[in-house]
Amino acid sequence: MPSSTPTSLDGFHSQWLTEELRQAGTIAAASRVETVRIERLGEGEGFVGDLARLHLGYSGEPGPATVVAKIPTAVDLNRAMGRALGVYEREVMMYREILPSLPVPHPTVHVGRYEADGTEASELERIKRANRLPMALLRLLVRSEQKNARVPPCVLLLADIADELGDQVAGCDVERAATVLATAADIHAPTWGVRSPQSQHWLTGGDVAPRVFDAVYRNNRREFERRANTTFSEHSQRVLRSLRRNGAGRIRHLHTQAPTCLLHGDLRLDNIFFSPEGTVSAIIDWQTANLGPAVLDVGYFITGSLGHDVPESTIDDLLDVYHQRLLANGVEDYSLKQLHADYDQALRVLLHRMSAIGGLDFGDARGQELLDRWLMRFDARLARVTP
Repeated sequence: MPSSTPTSLDGFHSQWLTEELRQAGTIAAASRVETVRIERLGEGEGFVGDLARLHLGYSGEPGPATVVAKIPTAVDLNRAMGRALGVYEREVMMYREILPSLPVPHPTVHVGRYEADGTEASELERIKRANRLPMALLRLLVRSEQKNARVPPCVLLLADIADELGDQVAGCDVERAATVLATAADIHAPTWGVRSPQSQHWLTGGDVAPRVFDAVYRNNRREFERRANTTFSEHSQRVLRSLRRNGAGRIRHLHTQAPTCLLHGDLRLDNIFFSPEGTVSAIIDWQTANLGPAVLDVGYFITGSLGHDVPESTIDDLLDVYHQRLLANGVEDYSLKQLHADYDQALRVLLHRMSAIGGLDFGDARGQELLDRWLMRFDARLARVTP
């Protein structure tokens, strides 16, 4: 009998791994996984997923000595948030349906499994209907959804990558940031405008339900402001308070004025591998991929990665690097002037979206340090924004 899909990191046993790796063609039909040693990967590496490196021993012809396993997080609060956002099905489908046809550096997928429970296809329409509810009811619905931690079995087995993984806590220098932004343009350009993938229940835009996002913001606003205001300048606090007025309207406005493309959605150093030559060799964690304005990826990476002492003139230079790469990739309908204007608007939308972290458990040590550094860097970038 086939063994059941693991729902915890301790559930990766030799029989299941043998069946799945044979079916994927990763190991020969006569090979068998005999031993499994589970090395849990570090705290603060993933907030809605748990990661482990599996060290495998074989009988017969050997397969990969290690693979990386990813499953929904064991933290109920974070798993419920992941379920509400549909991240688990989305990442599996991105690896299956979208990434193979794009010039995007990503790891080889040995196994990608999401055991749908039959409710997924109706989820998008349900979200659209919820978007029309009065805000008070919508906030209650969001709270209810964020308490439902049940997730169908979902597993990714990815090739282990030996290259250097970025470190968001440490941040990066301007040269590395320019490399990442050039790679981001390589991702965005092939799906720019009319070439964007078709919207479907597991891949939508941030404008599909802006009032739902605003309800998440309102539910978490006080906790986020309490945390941010220990770091933010008075200017940044005013920008943050200004979001109370029309968060949903800002989302709609940005999505209306800027061209749509495929976004990674969580473009930060912890999700990027670098080759010895300094190029981007792989981008991981496609759970929050979506369709929307490219500046959301650009602003998200900049606010999370560059030190607070980097001047805005250097940020402008990096935006120019990104824009030049778009032009080299054939994007001709997006001026540098519009990119700058959209970037300023994106900072507000990203700050509004970041409020959701008030509802996440960042754990101890590295997770908390990551959040503190992120807020410090975001504070510096908000200097260009008018409250």
